[in-house]
Amino acid sequence: MTIKELLEHQQQSGNICLIRQGLFFRAYNQGAALLNSLCGYQIRCKQSKSCGAVLYYVGFPASVVDKVTAKIVEQGGIVVKHEDNYIECSNMETVYDEERLKTTAVLSTARVKQGNTHTVIDSTIEAIKHFDTLNATALEALQFIDQLQKQLNEKKVSNNE
Repeated sequence: MTIKELLEHQQQSGNICLIRQGLFFRAYNQGAALLNSLCGYQIRCKQSKSCGAVLYYVGFPASVVDKVTAKIVEQGGIVVKHEDNYIECSNMETVYDEERLKTTAVLSTARVKQGNTHTVIDSTIEAIKHFDTLNATALEALQFIDQLQKQLNEKKVSNNE
């Protein structure tokens, strides 16, 4: 199932879908909002070329999927489908409020905020502090490191800075 199909299914059924991607499960849009409120997972966003839209998502290690589904059930949710790579839950009231998701989301590219008061080192440290290693894929982590290296090389950081 593609992400686009998953989003369409969530929209039509009103159910929350969790899909396994590598070592993590991810929930998109409504599912992201639900898991943010139930489990405190950080909402992230990324531009999807295949969907042609911004996607909001949360990710968590597959090793804790039983704990997450237990929290959903505790809140009155029903697990209607549980497969190795896909979980679907119903009976969960979630409101898809894109404006709320925008305010809580962290860009998956972990863009560094650079203000006049920040040195390159300060902004790099801040970026590292705020990078969500628990929910990042290996590719996102490598892209993040590459971004930091480029930033440092562009500014030619000296030991005095």
